[in-house]
Amino acid sequence: MVAGLPPGCGVIELKSRLEGYGPVARTRIDAAAATGHVTFRSAAAAMAAVEASLDPECGITIRSKKVIVVQAIEVPNDQKSPVQSDPAGATKNGAGDASSILSRLGPRAIHKAREIVAYDDLF
Repeated sequence: MVAGLPPGCGVIELKSRLEGYGPVARTRIDAAAATGHVTFRSAAAAMAAVEASLDPECGITIRSKKVIVVQAIEVPNDQKSPVQSDPAGATKNGAGDASSILSRLGPRAIHKAREIVAYDDLF
């Protein structure tokens, strides 16, 4: 999951920015929540993007806005209260603003299974 996307960010822009960390299979954006959901083709690529976004010196920016990449957790359909990733690990790595972004997004930051906004894996 990518939190803190700039307004008007599209799936192509998000995909092209994160492909530097590894091949991307799918990308979708929830414009109302300013979040994106990216599926990498390998776990190593996903972890590289997460680590790069938490780097306090560089990070990942889209349109000059720093974004935070975290591993999303899918919530089973029968589960009432979603479980979020622990942003405390992010603050230990020096990205203090990651927890504020995630806390502001609240439950909307959880990846919802089967909620497809756009696929761009045809490219």
